Amino acid sequence: MLRLEQVSKIYGDGTRALNEVSLEIGAGEFVVILGKSGAGKSTLLRCINRLVEPTAGKIFFEDQEVTALDGKRLRAVRQKIGMIFQDYNLVGRLSVRTNVLSGALGRTSAWSALINYFAKDEIASAQHNLERLEIGEKAGQRADQLSGGQQQRVGIARALMQKPKIILADEPVASLDPATSRTILDILRRINQEDGVTVLCNLHLPELAREYAQRLIAMKSGEVVYDGSGEGLTPRVVDELYGLEKTV
Repeated sequence: MLRLEQVSKIYGDGTRALNEVSLEIGAGEFVVILGKSGAGKSTLLRCINRLVEPTAGKIFFEDQEVTALDGKRLRAVRQKIGMIFQDYNLVGRLSVRTNVLSGALGRTSAWSALINYFAKDEIASAQHNLERLEIGEKAGQRADQLSGGQQQRVGIARALMQKPKIILADEPVASLDPATSRTILDILRRINQEDGVTVLCNLHLPELAREYAQRLIAMKSGEVVYDGSGEGLTPRVVDELYGLEKTV
């Protein structure tokens, strides 16, 4: 489904965030990318949907070279790639429902979106996704009135509006308490299992990565240093990533 061939990213200040990363992600996988801050996890996800432009290498999604697309063709591919952000990326002054409906912009004309007009079936779909995530009663509230965990559910519902083939979750629980973190990861795992949506999720806590990863990819200094099962995340691997075995 997703293939990266020697993908590198060097930022303008000379920082090498990715160093010739090659990976293949199969359809339906739940993959956790583990690493501390600065390991290259976020850059990797953002290169996949080209929120960040790779410096070198190729990225293929469903046999299309994403790194060769632009304009309408790139937007069409991005519609299949849902994105969940650490800081939720919601418009706080807008309602929960409107934030979720923004996930349908790829199917809505620019004029309709400008006047906040969406088809009845899109509105029904937004409500369905909110109900599925157990926050349907919050649809009319401002997004900034919700707790962090509730805002992240809105972010997930927005991603589901795209009817994605893959969800990229960039540190989706970094700002949440442990109990809420597991709730959000449980939701992502349920979507993966029930909908068959591939999930690629960045985490920085080894214990969560070990618990939720069907497949675990560990990164350090822009390179993949481990690719295997969560059970294979030994204290030695953790120590290599973080320098402290007590993080297990």
